[in-house]
Amino acid sequence: KNKTIKRLDLFKNKISHQGIKLLADALKKNSTLQILELNNNNIGDEGAKYFAEMLAVNKSLQLIGLLDNLVMYEAIKELSTPPLK
Repeated sequence: KNKTIKRLDLFKNKISHQGIKLLADALKKNSTLQILELNNNNIGDEGAKYFAEMLAVNKSLQLIGLLDNLVMYEAIKELSTPPLK
């Protein structure tokens, strides 16, 4: 029910796949967060798919930082708008 936070930095937090799923589910209902930094969290393709599903609903997020994670190019394509070729 956040109405004020625009940037959330969760750098190097060792977030589990379950944690990523819960975060993505929560962001489906959020309309204020614009930047989400998840760099260096060992997020894999499964986590990227949770975010792709969330981005189909959430229109406020402008940037998701996923540097130094385990996301492969094919999963990143799903997150891109417009899609990468």
